[in-house]
Amino acid sequence: MNKRLISKERKQYLKNKRWRQYRIWLTQIIVLVGFLAIWEILANQKIIDSFITSQPSRIWETFTNLSSNDLMKHIGVTVYETVVGFLLGTGLGIIIAIIVSILENLNGFLKTDKEVIKMAKTFKASKLQILTKIIIPANLSTFINSLKVNIGLSLVGVISGEFLVSKAGLGYLIVYGGQVFKLDLVMTSVIILGIVAGIMYAAVLLLEKFIMQSKKFN
Repeated sequence: MNKRLISKERKQYLKNKRWRQYRIWLTQIIVLVGFLAIWEILANQKIIDSFITSQPSRIWETFTNLSSNDLMKHIGVTVYETVVGFLLGTGLGIIIAIIVSILENLNGFLKTDKEVIKMAKTFKASKLQILTKIIIPANLSTFINSLKVNIGLSLVGVISGEFLVSKAGLGYLIVYGGQVFKLDLVMTSVIILGIVAGIMYAAVLLLEKFIMQSKKFN
């Protein structure tokens, strides 16, 4: 009887939580649509200067034009550069943290249970075994947190580089749009950049979920 009661309460809790999440998503969509509608109306009524602020319809038109031209090329360049920088930066950071470093990863290493390491040494475990079997598994959360930070920093670094010297990429489109006073292009590129950043961060979250599930089953 008690188990059934707990089970029903649990189901009701999960149902309420799910509906709450749906309501949050719906509210976010309504706010976004409302914001875009007000923006479009104000621009059409000349209350705001669409040359400076642009407007949703012009941004969509610019996006359509870009899609039929070199948009995927520019997105591909930015994503490729970000992924390469992300992998190199993260990989080098972990290697340095393993040898000697003041990075966040080192702080995680220092929190590893020293008694467990001592026990492993008494069983003649090698340094490589201690690293791969004890230290790294104990610091997975530290690694993942570093990935979340690094993906954003990598994208910022790439866009900054494209601002300075580049002939392709979203950063290039933003700078070019500003130079020729095509603010629709600037706004469109910034929005696309935000979407790309969100997708890349979501990919890191999926990796985190996969790693944690694998750790749980192991």
